[in-house]
Amino acid sequence: MTRTLAALALAVLTPLACERATPYASLRIVEGPGSDGRALALDQPLRVEFDRPLPAAMRAGAFAILDAAGAPREAASHEVAGRYLMIHPRLPRRPDLSDGTLRPGAHYRLILRGVPHLVAVRSPEGAALIGDRVLEFETLPRDDPAALVGGVPSRDGLRLLLPGGGIPPLAVVGGDGMVELPLSGPLDPRTLLAPARLLQPGGGAVEAPLELAVNSAAGSLLRVHVPQWGPGAVLELPEGLEGPGGVRLSAAMRRIRLRGAP
Repeated sequence: MTRTLAALALAVLTPLACERATPYASLRIVEGPGSDGRALALDQPLRVEFDRPLPAAMRAGAFAILDAAGAPREAASHEVAGRYLMIHPRLPRRPDLSDGTLRPGAHYRLILRGVPHLVAVRSPEGAALIGDRVLEFETLPRDDPAALVGGVPSRDGLRLLLPGGGIPPLAVVGGDGMVELPLSGPLDPRTLLAPARLLQPGGGAVEAPLELAVNSAAGSLLRVHVPQWGPGAVLELPEGLEGPGGVRLSAAMRRIRLRGAP
């Protein structure tokens, strides 16, 4: 009788022991950036599709972007939507496009952490990547028009977000001669090669270089220094100013009236 009970107990416990020996169900990557062999735009989200939904919050350190030298590249943000992880690159601000998360014409590795890392990518049910996964991709060169593609263009195009909303718009000149020009969307830094012009009532014109201080999908901020200006002065933005994907700034907003700070 004792031997029979022992055998029965062993038969019950053996499957449980086997189950504990493989505690993680495998989480698989279905598709990632560069899977189709095409080079990516610098502002294109890095989208990774898994075979099952992910938790709404991804653990810090669960992924890393490395350049060809192994240096980490910081993303602007990331989000999870069901089975998809979306990593949003920081947009460049320099005309050579070198200061964003992704540089033009470069090779990158996206590393997704798996077990045994504590920050391994997991599903809410506990399925996990087994071992790290490395996804490699290239970026488009600077001179490719599609190096910055933008998102869904606004029906109103690119607009200056200045108080009052008049045409022509009105901007305030700070005590240090600085003018800040917020825009409704991102800018393509390659279109900032030409300076603005400060037009004086007497007919004179002075060039004023533009600085792209902020550039993001939510909007951008141009700064321009106008140390010498007077009543009736107008700031004229360059004609070729565009957002990614060729979104143009309205011609009616290229000329901006100036006034001093109250």
